[in-house]
Amino acid sequence: MDEEGGLQALEGADGPPIQYRVGLDMDEKLNQLWMDYISESKDKFFWLFLNKFVEKWETQVIPSWELLVGSRLSGGRELGPELDKLPEELLPALSKYLFIGKDETEQGRINKEILDQMSRIVKALTIICLNIDNIPLVGSMEFVSHVTQLNTLLLQHLLEMESTFFSSKVHSAVNNQKLRSAIIATIVESCHFLETLYDPFFRWRGYLCGKETQGLQILECPVFLHPVTIPFLYESFETALVDSFPEIGHELLTVFGAIISGSQHNAVSAISPATTKMILKTVRDSKTSQDIHINAIYCSSKSIRILHETPFEGRQIDLSLVVDQYQQILLSLTSKPEVSLATLVEGLSLLTRTLQVKNSAELQELFARRGVVSNFMLVIENCRLHVNQKRTLLPVVINRISLVLKDCEYAQNLMEKESLYTRLFDLVNSCGAPDYNTLYSILGIHRFNYRINCKFNYGINCGFN
Repeated sequence: MDEEGGLQALEGADGPPIQYRVGLDMDEKLNQLWMDYISESKDKFFWLFLNKFVEKWETQVIPSWELLVGSRLSGGRELGPELDKLPEELLPALSKYLFIGKDETEQGRINKEILDQMSRIVKALTIICLNIDNIPLVGSMEFVSHVTQLNTLLLQHLLEMESTFFSSKVHSAVNNQKLRSAIIATIVESCHFLETLYDPFFRWRGYLCGKETQGLQILECPVFLHPVTIPFLYESFETALVDSFPEIGHELLTVFGAIISGSQHNAVSAISPATTKMILKTVRDSKTSQDIHINAIYCSSKSIRILHETPFEGRQIDLSLVVDQYQQILLSLTSKPEVSLATLVEGLSLLTRTLQVKNSAELQELFARRGVVSNFMLVIENCRLHVNQKRTLLPVVINRISLVLKDCEYAQNLMEKESLYTRLFDLVNSCGAPDYNTLYSILGIHRFNYRINCKFNYGINCGFN
């Protein structure tokens, strides 16, 4: 890497670049601003330094969080600066000013200027944590405590701003909107910091889009989950947050996903009865956000995979309860008139990836014992989609039922015992003439019961002979 953090391409086995490194170092201007701050002890030099530090990252490395995530998932390695190349007093100074901002917020002195300063501090911490070698020291300091306390106060203030009582005190709607936007921006920035701290390789983002961070080092997050983090998430979702501010709800769920994806030791600490309840409640309370629905389903799926591969004595919650949660999330979506076909397709299809674990036969049977076949059919029966859209769901459900039946004697016997084949084909017929995809799926499930006949006329009638 050159002095200014220039771009480097790493050559793959076949020649073309497959990964990019770009980083950030101090320069003469930053050094001078810091020297001015130290020598004169004036706050203005600290903020000038911090603004220049963040600005340099955005102009020379990557300009936005969204582009950073996309780059990381494509193999990019945007690296934060090395701590030994930064001023020795920088982290203590960041902690000091973050504490001051939190104290100002606690005293009710909330304005856009203070919020912008807090956002800059938190963004600087995120940049520093993008160098994984820096994470242990950052994690050992009081940053997480300060950030979670600050955000709890900001969430309370934000919810008060939505109330009629508070709104009657607001003299300027424009100023109110600016303050509201600044609070949301600070909370979102804080979520990005927590995500980077606990999941520096963006494994959760990779799981969401089907990329298991291939080609990156398989290292775990080097810090342990802080005692304040899960209570902060849980208490945030106990408010009216999800419906009032779905963007924040989505970001907070992403933090939970990052915690359980970043390391096994943090995952087993985070997956508990409380967080299981939190995720299910989030879906039941959320009326409009498809992003929250999808995020919650993926959190449940990832939790199942992790618990399945965690020794029994290391679990805080029985695996069967999390399996139930995954199905309850899908069933709860069927009662929502605004739920989309895409959300249900993605949620149902996720069973395939959920079962891609070691000793999958054991997890497969557990799903069968917890009623997944019946519940997946219930999703189609109870959802408020038009019959044409239900027809689209049929092959998705039938293929997942086939997946559960494969090499699982318990599931195959259950289908016979509870007449689930009959119920399944009644469901197919209730949706009208099946399309090619549904017929193909039925042929796939046919191999598990050779008494099933498929009779073709103008439509199809499937049942037992």
